[in-house]
Amino acid sequence: MALTATQLATRATREARQGQSPTTVKIYVSQAALLIPKAMMIMAEQTVNDGDTRHLLMRLWGAGSIALTDGELDLTAAGYEQLLHSGIQYSEAYDVDGYTGNETQAIPLAFTDQSHRLQFGASVFGNYSVRNNKLVARDSSNSPIVNLRFIAPYIPDLSATYPLPDDLEDKGQTILASLLLQNAVAQTAQDKAT
Repeated sequence: MALTATQLATRATREARQGQSPTTVKIYVSQAALLIPKAMMIMAEQTVNDGDTRHLLMRLWGAGSIALTDGELDLTAAGYEQLLHSGIQYSEAYDVDGYTGNETQAIPLAFTDQSHRLQFGASVFGNYSVRNNKLVARDSSNSPIVNLRFIAPYIPDLSATYPLPDDLEDKGQTILASLLLQNAVAQTAQDKAT
């Protein structure tokens, strides 16, 4: 059963309080709920940068295939809010229309970092990159790709669509508890200053 936002906030608050009363440490569940998006972003970035856990946050975007407009996909469009942009270099993309002969597999595309633009020339692979929040995909002849299968990391929001995987619950809870403690220390310092 997937962890809910309320459950995560409650557990992280309990961890951050370390057995002390809420009024003593000034750490509340309502504060934890507000920090969940930040904690999930931090957790997602750490997870995706670790080759051993990256797979936990990879998902297929779209319904198996995404129709591109002139070989481009707007990554700021509705449906991509939870896409971890900083983890795009770990994504996978496939030209689903690029079959050759009787093959039943889509042709994989190579990710190209725009700051280190690679030339593929006569390669059988096309490539994709991100420019100005748009995924740009081209086949090996530099023609725009029409349909794309895109697998990339997501940021959990504790919904059914973007759940926090069971294997990452403790990590998410610990990061959220750490953020709560940082806020409590900052608040205490501010209270003493006034």
